[in-house]
Amino acid sequence: MRLLYVVLALLFFTSCKKDKDSCINTSPWYQKDVHLTFVNTLPGLADNIQFYVTRIDKSRVVSIDDIGAFAPVGCLQICGKKMYKASTQEYTDLQLLYDLDGNIGDKWVVETEAFGTKTVETITLKEKNISVTVPYGTFNTTLLEIIGARDYPYSYYFYVTEDHGPIRLTGQRGLDINLELINRNF
Repeated sequence: MRLLYVVLALLFFTSCKKDKDSCINTSPWYQKDVHLTFVNTLPGLADNIQFYVTRIDKSRVVSIDDIGAFAPVGCLQICGKKMYKASTQEYTDLQLLYDLDGNIGDKWVVETEAFGTKTVETITLKEKNISVTVPYGTFNTTLLEIIGARDYPYSYYFYVTEDHGPIRLTGQRGLDINLELINRNF
């Protein structure tokens, strides 16, 4: 179950090597002290999950969630309409998490290691300009598909916007999930 939260956190907040000092985070939804709250509309997970941005250094941030021990679960870097993730706060292994300027059909692989287990995910930019309504409002989103395996195969659809951030995550990993944005502090 913890893997699911790690995957969600990595998705909500970001194989390419980047110069970690060349980008500045201008995204309004991924700054220091931002809080995002999601409701799970299906049984099986916590009713609400919150993500917090706890550290920022130019374009780099660390996010945590309110599940478990508040351990860092996302070391991310935003560069324009791209988000990268790293395994540690040293940011030495940045990998592309998503590219909102990409083309429909673009695919890339993200390799992560959490709790001593390696996970490989294939991310595909599926569609752009999709209207999505969640409890917080209606948004024009980009749709990403994430397919991976750890204990068993899983797949998610991730709806995100450049200016409002993550809006919805739906999919299946042993159980169905549907996380929808219900609140934010920006």
